[in-house]
Amino acid sequence: PCLVAVDPAQREGMEKDAKKKSHPIQRIPSKLIFVVKTTGKYKTRLVACGNFCYEVIGQTTTSDLDGAILRYLISWVAGRKSQQAQLGEQVVLQLDISSAFTNSELPSNRLVIIQPPNMLFSLGFLKPGTVWIAKRAIYGLKESPALWAETRTKELSSMNLPDHLSLVPLKTTDGIWAVIPKGSECLRGERDENGEIVSDEGVFHHPVYFPDVRALLGIYVDDVIGVGSSKVVHSTMGAIQKTWRTSPVEQLTHENDLQFLGMWLKLKWCAQR
Repeated sequence: PCLVAVDPAQREGMEKDAKKKSHPIQRIPSKLIFVVKTTGKYKTRLVACGNFCYEVIGQTTTSDLDGAILRYLISWVAGRKSQQAQLGEQVVLQLDISSAFTNSELPSNRLVIIQPPNMLFSLGFLKPGTVWIAKRAIYGLKESPALWAETRTKELSSMNLPDHLSLVPLKTTDGIWAVIPKGSECLRGERDENGEIVSDEGVFHHPVYFPDVRALLGIYVDDVIGVGSSKVVHSTMGAIQKTWRTSPVEQLTHENDLQFLGMWLKLKWCAQR
């Protein structure tokens, strides 16, 4: 569970135990956020009010995809689309990882106490005096983005893809992962006396120059866009769906536009000379 409800007596015991172990204790209020999605669906999300937490533990910053890199991804796959006869069908797919932050566990050497919103007491959902103990990186905690980024990187790096392919983060550009054959020459790494790669460190050059790059993934927090070979992008998105709960995969077509980073992606016919 992300949150564990405890009564005042349990809370007092947990606080005493934390102090005995010299573990930091954070007491944070929370609130409910009500939104209407672009699909018309109503959604309620509970978030911690991290701005009331003056003692920050751990890393709070992370790097992700930006608008300029998104434009690069689209231009990269557009260039490959003109070579479909040699490279096969090229696609643009998108999905959203549901409640992404909560896939990361909070470190056990701290006690994070969340005060529930008053509305839940007024509606009778919780007994007076109840508080929550956070077990996972819930939305609103300052450390949650960095914890999720760490979890995401670990899972993607070890993800099993078909056809001896692997996901490798680009060292030069945050938020981009390349799908390439294991042991590819476009990996920088240590080599043995025969010149064979023995450890992969990551893609070290612009991927457009390497035919080994079958697809690219762009990631912004919990939004994932995949571009490249249809078979490879579909299988990669499928592997992500097996790892985390996600939204359905959407494909950019002439009839279906995609929205990513607040920008609309449209596929249009262009006359070729």
